[in-house]
Amino acid sequence: MPQEIKLYSVDDIANLFLVSDRWVRELTRRKIFKQMKRGFYDLVPTVQAYVSYLNQKAQSGDAEEETGDGLAVRKLRAETEEKEAKARKARYQADVLEGKLLKLEEVERQWMGRYIELKAAMLEFPKRVAFCFTDPDVRLVVEEEANTFVIELLERYSRDGIVPDGPVGAADTAPSAKTPAADDGQRVGKRKQNPRK
Repeated sequence: MPQEIKLYSVDDIANLFLVSDRWVRELTRRKIFKQMKRGFYDLVPTVQAYVSYLNQKAQSGDAEEETGDGLAVRKLRAETEEKEAKARKARYQADVLEGKLLKLEEVERQWMGRYIELKAAMLEFPKRVAFCFTDPDVRLVVEEEANTFVIELLERYSRDGIVPDGPVGAADTAPSAKTPAADDGQRVGKRKQNPRK
C-alpha cells in the first residue's frame, strides 16, 4: 500500500524557511517551488528546491538574498541612504550659513567683480603713466606702448575679448586692440620712430 504524502500549506512552508507567505508564492510563481495541489507543497522536494536555489544564489555572487526579509533589508538600506543624504545636505547648508562654504554663484559673482575692477585699473594704467611725462611727444609714445602692452596682456587671458570694438591710441601697432569703456574712441596719434628729434 503506497504511503500517503503529507502536504504543507503556504503558511507552513513560510514558517519553516522563516520567510513571508508572499515570498513563498513568489518562488512558486518562478517555478522554484512546485505545488502538489493549490496552496499545498510536498515538504522534501520543496526543501531541496529551496536549498538548491540558495546555493545558486551564493555561487552567482548575488549578495542580496531576495527573501521577504530581503525586501525589508532593501527598504531599510534605502531609508538609511536617504537619511545620510539629508544629513549631508544639512551639514552643507550649515557650512554655507556659517561662512565655511560659498555657493558657486557667489564665487562666480565675486570673481567677476574682481576681474572687472582689475581690467578697469589696467586700462587706466597707460594714461596714468603717460601723465608723468611733460613732453607731449614722449607722453604719446609712452601711452601708446603701455596701452599696447595692457591690451595684449588682457587679450591673452580673456575668452570673450576685453572691451567693445573701437580704436585706441595704439591701434596702428596692435590691430587687435579694442577701446576701453571709458575711452572716447579718438586716436591719440601715430607713433613716431624717434621722439627726441
